[in-house]
Amino acid sequence: MDLVNKNVFVFWLLTAASLTTSAQVITGCIKDADTGEAIPNVAVYLAGTSIGVVSGLEGCFEITYRPDLSAAVVFSALGYEKISIENPLKENLSVIKLIPKVNDLETVYLNPDPWTREEKERWFKKLFLGAIPEAASCDLQNLKAIRLRYNPSSSMLTAVCDVPIIIKNKHLGYTILYDLSDFEAVFSEIILSQSFSINNKIISGKRYKYESAFVAGSAFFKELEGKKPRAKRREKRRETMYEQSTVRFFRSLTGKTFEEDGYILYHKGFKVALNTHVRIRNSGTGFIIEFRENAYSITDNSNLQSALILAEQRVVVDAYGNNLSPRAIQFGGHFAILQVAGLLPLEYGLDDLKP
Repeated sequence: MDLVNKNVFVFWLLTAASLTTSAQVITGCIKDADTGEAIPNVAVYLAGTSIGVVSGLEGCFEITYRPDLSAAVVFSALGYEKISIENPLKENLSVIKLIPKVNDLETVYLNPDPWTREEKERWFKKLFLGAIPEAASCDLQNLKAIRLRYNPSSSMLTAVCDVPIIIKNKHLGYTILYDLSDFEAVFSEIILSQSFSINNKIISGKRYKYESAFVAGSAFFKELEGKKPRAKRREKRRETMYEQSTVRFFRSLTGKTFEEDGYILYHKGFKVALNTHVRIRNSGTGFIIEFRENAYSITDNSNLQSALILAEQRVVVDAYGNNLSPRAIQFGGHFAILQVAGLLPLEYGLDDLKP
């Protein structure tokens, strides 16, 4: 399926061809760090992709690594600490030792959590899955395994999960295993001057206003079992989601097809020329994108609007447009509400280039 125009595809093909030629097969065996025994059924995958295997009965694995995706190799097994190898081609992975998890006692907090579990779950699902209508088709299958806490001192909701979060995305046809590394949602507290009633419930004391959120982790994608949605409909939905994604935005920037792909850049409400506000340099393995100002907005070819808020005015992306510096740029508007419900594997749209 042609997801990008011919010129863009040729650009990515030429870029990727030079990178995928160095793809290497990584082999090794996984053992218990304490006993030395082999660990079978360990998930071994490239973070953010659908490329993965499971270790055999002797704990051995074989996986093709693609340096072009700049993906960490993740080793994840129930009852063990997860290992993420950021630069696997520079490490010896012949023997991987997983450390058994210790059952920690529940942390005792001095500041009591004023939120109910139901309230925290509602906010977590909205900020983790996203606020797009398609999020309603996502089933978060092990929600109870996630530890949620609202800290009144920092006005922050945090989430921790010792096992991968399992999301069944029925709209896009994926099962996603998401290893959550960071979840922080900041709220502001509003002191009410007087009580009032909503649906016969007295509201008094404080209200909470959502301000911002940061979500980070590694995901592994598997095709959803069964025939729903059917292949043609599923691919159309994925293509539509790709058209709205930050990956397509970054690919359009680095591929020099920003205007051609229907994007318009704005600063302080006024349309501005891309070449006067953004500079893009090839770093050899990816791109460095430098912004002149610290806040912009864009519209895409469907007139969906997103905001770009720069904590740092330099953003690093890999050769395929995957953001390698998530804390450097935050998104508002449409990009901000996509979240996990809008996630696609890193290699999406480039399947023909897979080794």
